[in-house]
Amino acid sequence: MKKFILICFTLFCVCKLSAQLQGQFYVAQDGHIYFQATNVAGVYFNATVRAISDNRDNSETITVGQGFILGPTTPWQWYWKQGDRIYVTYPNGQQVFWECPNTDIAYNGNNISFGSHYSATNEYVNVYGESGSKIGEYRIYSSEGKKHIKFRNTWICIQYKSRFNHSGVWYYIK
Repeated sequence: MKKFILICFTLFCVCKLSAQLQGQFYVAQDGHIYFQATNVAGVYFNATVRAISDNRDNSETITVGQGFILGPTTPWQWYWKQGDRIYVTYPNGQQVFWECPNTDIAYNGNNISFGSHYSATNEYVNVYGESGSKIGEYRIYSSEGKKHIKFRNTWICIQYKSRFNHSGVWYYIK
């Protein structure tokens, strides 16, 4: 009986450690293309997500809970086009990818400029309000050799700064 329980427990652990994502591209109600990954194993794990296009390349290590979505209204503000790829590297080194089959409506006759590319680092900063209360901890991103944070949907350059102004309010970095 003990062997049976041990075997069942081992199988349960192995199944839980082989976390898998199912992914698909879809057109949302706003007309834009999104990529959605669903965690079918139900186990939280760290993975490196990398989206690549002929004019952009962005990657970040994230903790995958139930899954994630990438598109024009998500933090990466990614407009998908046919041939773009998204790669996911699991903790064990296994890598999977999906390729976008269509082009987002934003490309139809528009000259989209993506500007700078922001790559996540393993560094974080704490941001405090004028009163000294902690607002939160923010990941540092690198772009063109400078450090930035994404603060309230705005990229803020924090290179050599101990404070910054956003919407008329001063915030402090520690």
